Amino acid sequence: MAHDVAGSIPRITKPSQLARVVEMHWLEKSPLCIWGHDAIGKSQIVQQVARKIALKHGWTEEDGRPFLADVRLTALDPADIQVGYIKDVIPIGDCERSFFDCGILFFDELDRAMQQVVDVVFQLTDRRGVGRRQMLPGWSIVIAANSTFGCGTSALSPILLVRMSHCIYAPAHPLD
Repeated sequence: MAHDVAGSIPRITKPSQLARVVEMHWLEKSPLCIWGHDAIGKSQIVQQVARKIALKHGWTEEDGRPFLADVRLTALDPADIQVGYIKDVIPIGDCERSFFDCGILFFDELDRAMQQVVDVVFQLTDRRGVGRRQMLPGWSIVIAANSTFGCGTSALSPILLVRMSHCIYAPAHPLD
């Protein structure tokens, strides 16, 4: 892996193992970064776990409130964050009516995002908030990043990386 993450990083090869790790981090409200190649099923597994958690906590189809905030960081511009767009996309601040009581805030493509956007992710992983707005208490952060350097990826700050747990997802057969 091109990014320098301290310590030994667990390598996960089965979707069920990754699902257990994601759920464990949700329970602890501890940020998790999943490293892996593109198109191997990281997003789908996170979505399945978020749905499972929400269903366990009383979410129904009729409720309609999201239990997963899937934020593609490459699609965010720093101006979006400045004008309050982020409040409408993630469970932060006074948005209890917009989001389900518990869920997963999923940031994808962290290593391809603009630095100002990465700075907001840092604030959320460090303080569970941005400015004076706090993330809803029943929500946890999961981040995905690419395990190979290049193709538009950027090295991430060790100051950010030490604020989360890490795992490498490398299935023998993607989406198995």
